[in-house]
Amino acid sequence: MSRRAWMAIVTLLGVLLVAAGAGAAATGNRRLMMLAVCVCVLPLLCFALMKRPGVLASIPGIVLGFMPFAAVPGTGFPLVIALTLLLIVLAVVHPSKDLPKIGPLGVIVTCYLLFSLISAVATYHGSQTLVEYAKWALAMGAMVIVLLMEVSLRRILFGAYGIAAAVGALFSVGMLLVDRSGSWVNRFSFLGYGGSIAVNERTASVGGSVVARAAGLYVDPNSAGLFFLFAIAVAAYALRGTLLVVVVGALSIGVLATLSRAAIASLLLAAAFALLFSKISAGKRFAGSVLLFSGVFAAFMVPAVSSRLFDSFGSGDIGSTARIDALRRYPGHMSGNWIFGRGWDLREFSDPFYGYTINHAANTPLIVIYRAGLLTGVVFVIVLIIALVLGFRAMRAGRHGAAIQTGVLFALVLIAFQLDFPVVTMPPLAMAFALVLASIQSQAIETATRDRIGDGQYTKAIEAYSAPANAVTPAGPRARTEETIAW
Repeated sequence: MSRRAWMAIVTLLGVLLVAAGAGAAATGNRRLMMLAVCVCVLPLLCFALMKRPGVLASIPGIVLGFMPFAAVPGTGFPLVIALTLLLIVLAVVHPSKDLPKIGPLGVIVTCYLLFSLISAVATYHGSQTLVEYAKWALAMGAMVIVLLMEVSLRRILFGAYGIAAAVGALFSVGMLLVDRSGSWVNRFSFLGYGGSIAVNERTASVGGSVVARAAGLYVDPNSAGLFFLFAIAVAAYALRGTLLVVVVGALSIGVLATLSRAAIASLLLAAAFALLFSKISAGKRFAGSVLLFSGVFAAFMVPAVSSRLFDSFGSGDIGSTARIDALRRYPGHMSGNWIFGRGWDLREFSDPFYGYTINHAANTPLIVIYRAGLLTGVVFVIVLIIALVLGFRAMRAGRHGAAIQTGVLFALVLIAFQLDFPVVTMPPLAMAFALVLASIQSQAIETATRDRIGDGQYTKAIEAYSAPANAVTPAGPRARTEETIAW
């Protein structure tokens, strides 16, 4: 079909959509309005799926990066988890040509999902148990789904998440400067944010005074810090040049503005790791070191940042005392529940005040065991080990962004995951972490493929797959690429 015909169809559908929406609005029939929107939008989605799949691939990344806790209007269901279904469709219509498809990390993540399912069935207390597992499984399973997508769409998704998170970081800092009460969040109430009685301001006690913390549309400053760290790792793989520098800079500022001790310490460790172990010239390493030390010095000149970190080592720090107390109580909490865990539909994960009373361990591997049992916890640790091994291999091969990817993951495992746990209990954060794992496995597959067919041939193949159907590329017509490139 010609481009003019497609434009005519799109225009006609747009007119029908406006007419149907206006009629439904005039009659006040909300169900009719939703039906009209679905009927008219579906053909547009089909058109985009076949002709502009990159646009669809970017949507989940934008939502996850900028407003990860948005809900499907009228349902309360996480929007980003619903958009995982869109990724499944893209993976089916535009499958990856990589070999292997999901690699060892994808296999062990699949095992992680299966062991978690066994624990959910073993601790079943009602339908809500399976609902909670399904939301988490869709989020974590995004890692495998993304690897099954065409590599060009995969990069678009990663890049969209990194850029959207950078915009979200600057938005959060802007709120911190001009809207400390968080009233801007209420503008997104139609997506489940804020509300008339919501308290959107986030603060911390630093040096005896109350200091505002950046949270933006990430609800909690600690969660925001994790989202920004994950975005740095993903962006390092998908983006290049000045854009990458700007995105990483914005995300780093966002991490500092959250005043999350775990996130700030992880950021500093990741930067030092990348500088020490990346394959760059001595001149670039020196320039990077100067830039890093200058940034650290400037950050620590801000009293809120320096006090927030250094006060953590004092005996009067309430958070540190509570964590030590939680570790003492952990064996008692797990008594009789070591094999399959305490269950998935737990009040302490949905009710923050009750969770504060329970004072469960703020540690990612321990919370995996707490909810899903010791066997699942062991599989999760294996996931982290394999991801680190793949990251180190790509870094030693000198692949673009591998040092930053591995540095962030190393810092997360060593610091952030030891001090916080929402990556296990919050589906949007689980999905963001799934993208980090997918980017690391994608980097490993790309490294193996480049070693097998050569950098030049690999670049031509990527150009061929990214081009429109039957377009002539340096590798020949796209339709023939599958036959001519030995993936």
